[in-house]
Amino acid sequence: MDEYFYELALSILLKLSDRAFQELLLAWRLETDLAKIKQSLEDIKAAILDAETQRSQSARIALWLLRLKDVLYDIQDVVDEIECEELRSGTVKLYGSFTRKVRRFFSSANPLAFRNRMGHKIKDINTRLERIHKQKSEYSLKENNDNELEIPSVREMNHSYKDATHVVGRNMEKDLVIEALLKEFTDAYVSVIPIVGMGGMGKTTLARFVYNDQRVACFRKKLWVSVSGNFKFEEVMIKILNSASPSERYKEMQPDQLRIALDQALSGGDYLLILDDVWEAKRLEWQKLAELLTRNGMRGRIIVTTRYKNVASIMGNLPTVELNHLAHEDCLSLFFNCAFKGERERQDRSLRDIGEEIVKKCFGVPLAVETLGCMLYSNTNAADWKSIRDSEIWKSDNQTTASLRLSYEDLPYSLKKCFASCSFFPKGYEYDSIELVYFWMAHGFLESQNENEDLENVGFQYFDRLCSKHLLHSCSRYDVSVKCKMHSLFHDLALLVSQNEFLSVTQTHLSNIPNTVRHLCFPRPDSLGEDLPKPFQELNGVRTLSFSNERRVGFGNLKFIRTCLSKFQHLRFLDLSDSEISELPERIGRLKQLRYLSLKSNDYIKRLPNSICKLRSLEALLIGRCKKLQKLPKDLKQMVSLRYLWITTKQTSLPTDAVGSLKCLRVLFITDCENLESWPEDITGLKNLKTLVIRNCQQLDSLPESMKFLPALESVVITDCTRLKLEEGKGVCVTQFRLENLQLVRLPSLVDFPQWLIRNSTSSLQVIKLMHCNNLKEDDFPDWLHDNIPLELQIKGCPLLNLNNHHRQ
Repeated sequence: MDEYFYELALSILLKLSDRAFQELLLAWRLETDLAKIKQSLEDIKAAILDAETQRSQSARIALWLLRLKDVLYDIQDVVDEIECEELRSGTVKLYGSFTRKVRRFFSSANPLAFRNRMGHKIKDINTRLERIHKQKSEYSLKENNDNELEIPSVREMNHSYKDATHVVGRNMEKDLVIEALLKEFTDAYVSVIPIVGMGGMGKTTLARFVYNDQRVACFRKKLWVSVSGNFKFEEVMIKILNSASPSERYKEMQPDQLRIALDQALSGGDYLLILDDVWEAKRLEWQKLAELLTRNGMRGRIIVTTRYKNVASIMGNLPTVELNHLAHEDCLSLFFNCAFKGERERQDRSLRDIGEEIVKKCFGVPLAVETLGCMLYSNTNAADWKSIRDSEIWKSDNQTTASLRLSYEDLPYSLKKCFASCSFFPKGYEYDSIELVYFWMAHGFLESQNENEDLENVGFQYFDRLCSKHLLHSCSRYDVSVKCKMHSLFHDLALLVSQNEFLSVTQTHLSNIPNTVRHLCFPRPDSLGEDLPKPFQELNGVRTLSFSNERRVGFGNLKFIRTCLSKFQHLRFLDLSDSEISELPERIGRLKQLRYLSLKSNDYIKRLPNSICKLRSLEALLIGRCKKLQKLPKDLKQMVSLRYLWITTKQTSLPTDAVGSLKCLRVLFITDCENLESWPEDITGLKNLKTLVIRNCQQLDSLPESMKFLPALESVVITDCTRLKLEEGKGVCVTQFRLENLQLVRLPSLVDFPQWLIRNSTSSLQVIKLMHCNNLKEDDFPDWLHDNIPLELQIKGCPLLNLNNHHRQ
């Protein structure tokens, strides 16, 4: 049974009972109003579990739960608004001038006006709760005593196991594909092998199996492209180029420039290209790309994975490899390999019998088998196995959906929220671990059992857990983050369990908008008119707003955005990436609950309103790749909650008393600052900074000496800084941080290895990457690395270093 509503109510009650929050209510004189909410919620909570049991059989009880959820979210908004106002008022006392304080007194933000406004909201919530409480009695819902409940607040989250080198039951298909790949070329034409099968049959797994096979090492280049959508000529070209050599510049190229870049990337030998998860292919689009892939004598083999036979017929010119249901014995082998790490001695006979019955219910779909096997990893409790086998879910869903649903039901409440939120992003979206963690943080989905633990650490644990259970897959590391995807079947499930909270808006959504929508995405806002359509203006609880789209189509309708900022007062997450707006509205400063704001990759905006610094609760600010941005906001230090900052600026030096004053900062990206020569020594204030990325700052010639005194620093990535030498200053030869990850890429002025960066890191280093540092000398390479090789050492394009001495991976 899904205890989502119960857990949601419980989390709110815990918050209302928190001592620090109780003191806050006393300070604002709101304790009596909130006490009534708490009492009503206590009474209703006792009947929620019975309602959740009956909702699939009773439409009116399902509606009762949805109304309850709507009220619970509004209570969360009120609680959050009170905390944000307290943070704002505290910062005004600290930084505000006399003029600002007077102006605030006569505004709606003064304490009396705020208390009255909250009082009205709380009164409305109490009225709705009374109505819901009355309906609880009308529906004869059974009340459960908390002492009788067996719902742990945090369910144990076992890591799952899957041997990535071993694929079960597809050896024959693998050999067929490899045999076709290795046939002699008869001409310069590209050979295309389609792999076809329904969702969950293992098409991508088989392609990856082939891709990693030693027999295909003969190809000079191997490229992997996740199409994950309809086949579009220029988009696929850019993805191929990024697979060959990742770069942001491809998105700015014209079609002719892309063609030249593709010629250069694929020239000089045979290549193997995987085009994974193609949904639809138009013959003309494919022919244009096929012609490019054979120009100038280029020869290659392509594997295409798709669910659709018509796609295979358009793109393929070799026999199709079709994947059918996996044989029962192979399914058993896959299941127990996931559940017991392939260790037969740990497989209890009774568990094997139950496991065989579970596997039969999966009807030979590998994704279903693997998901349940991973879910039961290291679990030897027969009762848990039987509960999976005997679940009612098998009766209500088809077999594949049922197995995925069971995996979802096994997640703790906090992870269920994170999983469901992935449906906000489109199918085939490439998730970034840092982006996703701060998305979860913005919405309060992360729960820590230790008040001293960074929520970022909790978020990355959640991310790893979703990956280990294969709810997220195809993970690859990039700089300091991990990129991954979600299988389309899991994305369908995430949409299902999100219960109409997430909506990606198209022309078909301009009427009958559910009032349950809290998260809005406008991938094509230009098609919706000059202003926000009226039905959306009636939504009062929107928390997420995004205009981002994978096609990188800019959007510059300022009126549309102004209306959104005016109507959606409870926004936590605002994504204006790739937009074409030339200014950010002043009213942005009124969104006091905003936690995440992205303006990255805007080529038009020159300045930010200083009102942005009123966002005291903002945790993530992304203004990277805003190449015309003249300078950072002058009151940046007032953004006291910032934990993730990505900046691009035309300034020659970062201002003092700005970035260095952000004491909560954990992640700092400084990229594409074409004029930046230095930054001040005041960064010693960044006591919590863990990750520092500096990229494409061509005039930067040194780092501040005080960087040595950042005690929490774990990852340093520096790329494409042509003048940077990384020489140690003449000050104190002490380094406080202990690095785990050091990456130095394309630094032509780097001659001596910067030993000061790893002086204190002999036991902590896990990754060192030295790439294309043409002048880096052998003499200063640390001797201790020969005996204390980190987990991953990569050296490439450094001709003065002896690769035989240093390369380990």
